[in-house]
Amino acid sequence: FVREPRPEPWFATAAYITPHLPWVCDEKISAPFLAQGLSPDLARFYGSIAQMDAAIGRLLAGVRAAGQADNTVVVFLSDNGMSHKAEADRELAATDWAKRNVHGLRGHKATVWENGIRVPLLVRWPGRIAPGERKQFGAVEDVLPTILDLAGLPVPAAIHGRSWKPLLEEKLTDWRDSFFYCYFYEKTSGSPMTTAVRTADAKLIKYPGHDEWTEVFDLKADPYETRNLAGDPAAADLRRKLEAEYDKQAKVIDFK
Repeated sequence: FVREPRPEPWFATAAYITPHLPWVCDEKISAPFLAQGLSPDLARFYGSIAQMDAAIGRLLAGVRAAGQADNTVVVFLSDNGMSHKAEADRELAATDWAKRNVHGLRGHKATVWENGIRVPLLVRWPGRIAPGERKQFGAVEDVLPTILDLAGLPVPAAIHGRSWKPLLEEKLTDWRDSFFYCYFYEKTSGSPMTTAVRTADAKLIKYPGHDEWTEVFDLKADPYETRNLAGDPAAADLRRKLEAEYDKQAKVIDFK
């Protein structure tokens, strides 16, 4: 499909299971990582990423073979932060976690700390999007309006997301001040959830049914989320601002 030249526009999604658990790859692929001194767990993990990388390379080669490399937008992203497990019932060794968590951020998949909500995001369109880093933050609900906008199609007003086009084209524009996050625990009755609101410099977290466990972090001063300011009188103004933003954004989320 990708290699076949076609006059009409098309859209395709490739959802790779790797490097999701379980980490399984051919020994020939994991061997170079073992040779570098990595544990068998991390060797399989990086081997799984190498397999995915090769598969994406084949897709991009097909786009080039069709003569559409400069006419195709490629978006790569993950659906959640990194897992702290090596297998379904086994934690990753502390030494391996330290190697994998290179920035030393708090949390992991299924949390609303930074390691749970930060994900890879790459957008590629040769000749149209200049290589480089963008400092603004976004979320998965932005993908659809972005693709529509880049394709020159109208973006429905009802979409809960914003197009990254002005950011990708490095045109100055106002951008959102905060994001609302929620994580559902499906194994428990009633699907309680952890919710959070994050601004550029701060975060407020509320745990299911336990308002007293609320956490407040000043991410500018404490990017590793080590100091909970929820009960700190000196942070009362910060908490009030975050709670007002939390209440405002929670109104547009249908929790049912």
